[in-house]
Amino acid sequence: GKAFITHAKNKIQLFPPLLARRFHDMDKSGWWVLLILVPFLNLATYIYLLIKKGTNGANRFGAVPE
Repeated sequence: GKAFITHAKNKIQLFPPLLARRFHDMDKSGWWVLLILVPFLNLATYIYLLIKKGTNGANRFGAVPE
């Protein structure tokens, strides 16, 4: 009921910004987050984000976080 809706709302609000930061870490646009809305591509996107290494050093989205 109410707990499920609260959990879903929190997930929808918190997850896309975190995924966008991960894409930025790989020097890709945050718009790639929209792939999580496509069935089957969302699973492939999550696996890609887990496996792919970020860029070495600074990229167009800023310096390496310390």
